[in-house]
Amino acid sequence: MSANIDLAPTIAEIAGVRAPDFVDGRSFLPCLQGRDVSWRNGLLIEFGYEREEAFHNLQTVSFNSLPTLKDPETDNLLVDVEGGAFRGIRGADYVYVEYENGEIEFYDLVNDPHQLENLAGGLSPETLNMLRAKLETLKRCASSECRMLEEDLEIDFR
Repeated sequence: MSANIDLAPTIAEIAGVRAPDFVDGRSFLPCLQGRDVSWRNGLLIEFGYEREEAFHNLQTVSFNSLPTLKDPETDNLLVDVEGGAFRGIRGADYVYVEYENGEIEFYDLVNDPHQLENLAGGLSPETLNMLRAKLETLKRCASSECRMLEEDLEIDFR
């Protein structure tokens, strides 16, 4: 399981340099080479959100080509998603998603790989609370902390 956050570390390793410590991803070059490596059990997925620090950094840069943002709550650089913004966890055999409008989804990817049956309503309160807690920590982590958290995303939901 890899994501766009893994591209820079992978390219850096191919080039023979070390990725900076602040990078959240990891190089998947060892996987491509068939080496046995410790890998993540899940990762944060998100769409339609901006990190507050990214908004702040844009306001301090004065490039004419950058948009002028007035309110981080209503201005969105990605797309006007009207309640469709989400954050979630993509696990090895599940997907858990919390939408900005409060809806949640949970899919068993082993038995429902096309994500047709939302199982969120049938999960125990303990499982839902654990998923919410894991998502909260993933939303706020950085660099090596994220890599450590990604290894602890296996859950028993069956």
